[in-house]
Amino acid sequence: MKKNFFNPYKIKRKWERTFGERRRHLQSRHVEVHEKDFDWRKRRENVFHRTSEEGGHLRMKLSFLCFTLVCLISVLIYHPYFHIQTITLSGLVRVSEQSVRDAVNGLLDTGFVFPTRAYTFVSTDDVEEVLMARFPISHVVVKKEFPNTLHVTVEEKISTIIYNNGHTFAYLNMSGQVVELLRAVGDDEWSIEWEQVTSTDSLGNEFLEKREVSRTYEVNGRRIVAEMGDYPIIYADRPDQLAINDAVLDEATAQTVVNWFEQLQKQFDIHFDYLEINESNGEGTLMTRQGWEMKIRTTGEVESQIDRLKLFLKNSSVNLDALRHVDLRYEGRVYWE
Repeated sequence: MKKNFFNPYKIKRKWERTFGERRRHLQSRHVEVHEKDFDWRKRRENVFHRTSEEGGHLRMKLSFLCFTLVCLISVLIYHPYFHIQTITLSGLVRVSEQSVRDAVNGLLDTGFVFPTRAYTFVSTDDVEEVLMARFPISHVVVKKEFPNTLHVTVEEKISTIIYNNGHTFAYLNMSGQVVELLRAVGDDEWSIEWEQVTSTDSLGNEFLEKREVSRTYEVNGRRIVAEMGDYPIIYADRPDQLAINDAVLDEATAQTVVNWFEQLQKQFDIHFDYLEINESNGEGTLMTRQGWEMKIRTTGEVESQIDRLKLFLKNSSVNLDALRHVDLRYEGRVYWE
């Protein structure tokens, strides 16, 4: 077999080793070399990738959640169990409880499309505003209790005074004018002193006769309140006949009486029985239901007299059950017995 001394592949490799390196070197001087901008490693699986099947499950869950939420809201709005069914009232003394309850129910039943009695839609501010506008109330607090209860706490405003001149009972307004005549004072409301005397008839026969010596009017505060309402009572011994619109008190005195009535109960838990006024000197005697009395000035500031009473009750060791008399008329001094 004849050996072939000419191998073209060998000559090509030798050419590439000799001249190929030089050619590539010359080309690299004119051609910008780019760095590798890809990863030669095997592609990995994206852990956050979701298939179309998983996306469908998510949409189904979201739809179910929205449907459940809508059903829950609908139940809270339209189901009778979550409508206000119980209304509790506290603090009412003079205002009719049924009148307040009717006013609240009337406000709760004004809805057409949406039930305004639903717990969600009941506005406590609206209830407070209606009650303040319709009734003599100085303060009201309305609170909701889930699922169906409304609590109403009222502080009434005194706008009426019971006036008694020893002959007639009447209601006064805060201007001191008569707004309603109630009734005449009964004979059983007087304390009468009698004496036995000997008299002779036309035939000369002697017999014993009971004769009235004197009579004193006794104000029975508890009886008056039970009959006419829990209002401050003023007694003034006057022979005048009362008529509608008569001004029997000045406005400042009327306000003073109401302030005493409210502050005694709020600050000391002392119950106002009645106030006997002496208009000639602007003073009065305030009787308490505890059985003792206070001398006050009906033309002076109530706050300063209240402060003296507060200081007296705080610092003294007086037994209130044995107390008979407290004098608050003088600035910086208190007298008691």
